[in-house]
Amino acid sequence: PTNTPGGPTKTSTVTSTPCSVKVTSTPTVTPPATPPRGVAGDLWADVIIGQPDFSEASPNQVVDHKLHLTFGGGVIVDRRSFPDHPQGVLYVWDGGNSRVLGVDLADCYSAFPCSAEVVIGQPSGTDASACNGDSNFQSYPKRAVASAATLCGLPEEAISLTETISHANMAVDPSGHLYVPDEENHRVLKYESPFENDALADEVWGQAGFSANLCNRGSTTSPTASSLCFEVSGRPDLNLGGGVTVDAAGNLWIADSGNARVLRFSLVMGSISDTADLVLGQPNFTTRTVGTGLNQMDYPLAVRFDDDGNLYVADSDGNGSSGGKRVLVFEPPFTSGMMADRTFGSNMCPRGLELDAYNGTDPNRGGMWVQDICNTRLILWDLDGTTVKKIIGKDEIGDLGSCNTPMCSNNGSIGIDQDGNVIVSNGRFNNDVLRFDDPIPDPGSGHYWAPDYRFFRTGPSPNPLRPEANLQGPKGLQGSVQGLEVVSGVDPSAGPWDQMIVADAYRILFWNDPATLTTHQAADGVVIPGLGPGLQDFTHNSPWTVTQVKSDGARLWAVIDFFPQNMEVWIYDLPLTNGATPTQIITLPIPAINGEGVIALQPTDIELIIRPTDGGGFVWMSFPGSNRTVRVRNPLTNPEVDVVLGQMSTSGTDCNRGLPELPSTLCRPGLMEIDRLGDLYVSDHWLEHTGNNRLLVFDRGLFPPNNTAVIYAPSATKIFPNTPSLEHSTWGPAFDSCNRMVVGYNGFSFSGGRFPGVYHDPRGPSTMPDDFLKDFSSHAYAAVFDEDDNLYVADLNRSRVLIYKQPFATCDTDGDGCSDQRENGPDETLGGQRDYKNPWDFYDVLGPGAALPLDRIIDLPNDILGVIQHHPAGDLGYDAQFDRGAWTGPNSWNETQGPDGVIDLPNDILGVILQFQHSCQ
Repeated sequence: PTNTPGGPTKTSTVTSTPCSVKVTSTPTVTPPATPPRGVAGDLWADVIIGQPDFSEASPNQVVDHKLHLTFGGGVIVDRRSFPDHPQGVLYVWDGGNSRVLGVDLADCYSAFPCSAEVVIGQPSGTDASACNGDSNFQSYPKRAVASAATLCGLPEEAISLTETISHANMAVDPSGHLYVPDEENHRVLKYESPFENDALADEVWGQAGFSANLCNRGSTTSPTASSLCFEVSGRPDLNLGGGVTVDAAGNLWIADSGNARVLRFSLVMGSISDTADLVLGQPNFTTRTVGTGLNQMDYPLAVRFDDDGNLYVADSDGNGSSGGKRVLVFEPPFTSGMMADRTFGSNMCPRGLELDAYNGTDPNRGGMWVQDICNTRLILWDLDGTTVKKIIGKDEIGDLGSCNTPMCSNNGSIGIDQDGNVIVSNGRFNNDVLRFDDPIPDPGSGHYWAPDYRFFRTGPSPNPLRPEANLQGPKGLQGSVQGLEVVSGVDPSAGPWDQMIVADAYRILFWNDPATLTTHQAADGVVIPGLGPGLQDFTHNSPWTVTQVKSDGARLWAVIDFFPQNMEVWIYDLPLTNGATPTQIITLPIPAINGEGVIALQPTDIELIIRPTDGGGFVWMSFPGSNRTVRVRNPLTNPEVDVVLGQMSTSGTDCNRGLPELPSTLCRPGLMEIDRLGDLYVSDHWLEHTGNNRLLVFDRGLFPPNNTAVIYAPSATKIFPNTPSLEHSTWGPAFDSCNRMVVGYNGFSFSGGRFPGVYHDPRGPSTMPDDFLKDFSSHAYAAVFDEDDNLYVADLNRSRVLIYKQPFATCDTDGDGCSDQRENGPDETLGGQRDYKNPWDFYDVLGPGAALPLDRIIDLPNDILGVIQHHPAGDLGYDAQFDRGAWTGPNSWNETQGPDGVIDLPNDILGVILQFQHSCQ
C-alpha cells in the first residue's frame, strides 16, 4: 500500500512486489487537523509559552546537537567508508525528540560539538520533536497519522515526558541501509542509505501502510504474522523498545517486544516479505503469552547474530513475568516455537546487544556486547557466555547496583566504529553519546574506563542531578513546570507593570506584559537561586529546586528545596528583575501561638506548598509528607501558627489521624488556593497519586484573623469527593472574577483527568464539573487568572504554559448589568448584601422589623426606607450618602454638590437606585 488515507501522498514512481513496498520519491505530508486558536470562549488555548507551537512538548529548545533521552537511547555505526564519509556515520535514536540523528564521524571527531547532517523523523533539526507531527493529542482520542517522514519515540498519552522515552535497537546492513524500530508506531522502517539518498522511509513492516500506527494493527491482543506491538502489556503509555537485525542471508529479524516473540521476515526474490514465516517465543503467530521457559519470552528487546549464525535475543522484563533479564541463544536450523539452546551471561537486565566487530590488536576483544541497565554497565562477553572480557561503567563483574560513572542509563543498540572504539548513548544524568576508546582495559579493581569523547555536551550542568535535555535558553521550559503566577502592580516611578512568573524546577523566569504574549516568546529575565551575579542567565540551573512560586500582590514567595528534608521560603520584591536576590527568607520550625508546640519539617516531608494571602499578613502551608496544612500569621515579622488543618495537635502527622477519611482529616494535602470570596480550597491529594483524592473547601468564617488559641481540624464546608465517575485528585485551582473555578487533575486518575475541569459555581451544591478545557495535558498543575480574566495553565510535565484569552463570557447571572463578582457577598461601601442571583439585590430589602422574604419589587416604604436605614443615622438623622442635594436636572444626582437635608424624589432616591443598581458602582 502506498497511498493510505491520512498518510503521505506519493508523487512519483512506485515500484512494488507482492512482498514489500519500495517508495522512490519524496512524500508530501498532510499535517493533522488542528483546533482553532485565538478564538475567545472556545476553551482551546490561544498562546503557548515554552514550545514553538501547540504540537510540541519536549523540554527546553530542540536543536540538532542536543538530545532528549533520559531512559531512552540507542546508536548504530555504518562502518563503511564511502564518498564524503571516510570514517563512516553514526545514527542516534533521539527518542524524546522522535527522531534519528545522522552524524558523520570524521566531522564529528574533528569538531566539537557534533551536529546532525541527517535528521530522520522530523522536518528540521530545530524546534521539531513531535510524535507524528503532534505530541499533544490535539485530535484526542484519535492519534495523528504516521507517515514515511515521521517517527514516534514518545507516546502522546505519556504522563511523564522524561520517563516514558523508548529506546531502539537499530541495525545497518552491508549496503548501508538503516533499519529502525519505530516504537510508538509499532513498525520497523527501512531507510536506504540515508546519507546517500534521503531521510524518508522506503519500506515498512508491522503496518499495512505508512500512515497506520496502532499496536497489532488495532487489535492489541490479537497479533498476526504481519503485525507488531512494542508496548508493555496493559501499559500503552510505557513502551521500552524493540529490536531489529539482518542475518547473513538478508532476512529481517524483529524483536516484537509487546507480543513476547521474535519474527523472521525472509528475503524472497530480492525483497523482504512483509509477512513473517518463523516465530520464536510463541507456538504460533496469533498468541502473545509471556513465560519463563526456553521456548517463551517476556519482553525481547534486541536481536543479533554471531559469525556462526547463532541468534542472540535480549529478553528483558517489561511484560511482568519472572523470566526476563536473560539473553537467549538459538542455534540453527531455526523452527517456529523452538526452544533456545542455552542462556548467555548472568546477572543482567539486557537492553541491547552488539557483536564486537573488532580488527585491532587487543587479544581480549571479540564476543558479544550486552547493555546491562540494572547495573549501569556494558559487558563484553566471550561467545562461550561465561567469560567476561571487558566492562564499561564498572571495574569488575561483581560490582553491581547504581551508577558511579558517566554511564547511568545505557539502553538500546551499541556502536563500534572503524577503530574499535565503543559508542553508547546515555540518558539519565547525561543525555549524550559517549565514546570509549580502544584499547579498553581488562576488568580489575579501580579500572573505571572513562569516555574519551562526548558527542554533544561539554560537561556536567551546574546541577549534576538534572542536566539539560535539549538546549536551555529563554524560550524553552525544563521538564517540570511547578510554579506559575501572574501579578500586576504600580511602580511609583515606572508606572503600571504586569508579569507572568514561571518556576521550571531550577530557574525562575518572568515575562513582562503577559496579556500581549505570543507563542514561543522568549522570557524577559531569569532568577537562578543560589548562583552569583555572573551566572544569572538562561543557560544555568540552580543547585536547588524551585518547587513553587506564589504572590501576595507586592512580593513573590518561592519555595526552595535543598533536599532532603530542608526547605525554605524565599521572598522577592516585585516586579522581578534579572538576577534578583531575596529580601527575606522564612525557615522552619515555626512556633504555634500560646506555646502550643511547633510545626517542624518531618523526615517524611520532602515537599512544602504555600499560599500567602493578599498583603502577606498570613501564609498557608501544606505538608504532604506529614498530612497537615497550617496557617501562619505575621509570617514576615513574627511568624506563628494559629490554624492546623487535618490534625488535633501541632505534633500530629498521621494520614487521616489513623481514621477513615473525614471532613476534618487530611492525607497528603497539596496545592491550595483562596477564591474571590476568601474561602480556602485544599487539594487533599499529592504526587505521584496518593492521598484522599478529593478537594476540600473551608469557609472563610472558620478562620478569624485574631484567634487567641490554635484552631485544630475544622471540618470542611464542602467536599468535592473521590467518586467512581470522577476522582477529584486535583492540583491548584484558579478563580476568575466571577468566582468560576478551573482546576486540573492528576493524569493518573480517572479517564477524563487529562482535561482540566470548569466549575461555574464551586460553592453551590454540585460537585461535578460543568465543562472541561479542551487541551490534553499530563498534569495541569498550576493555574491562575489575571485581572482581565485571561487564564494561564502550567502543565507540570509538558514544559509549557497555555494561555486562554478570556475563556468565559462575563458573568452576570441576574442580568442587572453588574458582574457576579461585584454582587457576591457584603458590600461595606454601599451597605447591604449583594446577591448575584437577584437583580434587585441591594434595594429589595427587609424593612425595619420586617420578617418577609425578598419580593423582588422595589417599592415604598419597605425597600427605599430600608436602603436609607442600612447605615446608622448620622447627625442629620439619616445617612447623608443618600442626600444628593437639590434637583437640577436628569443627572444632578451624580453631580458634586452639598446635601440639602431632604431625602426626596426624584433626585435622591432615584439617584441611589440608578447609581448603585445600574452603573454597578
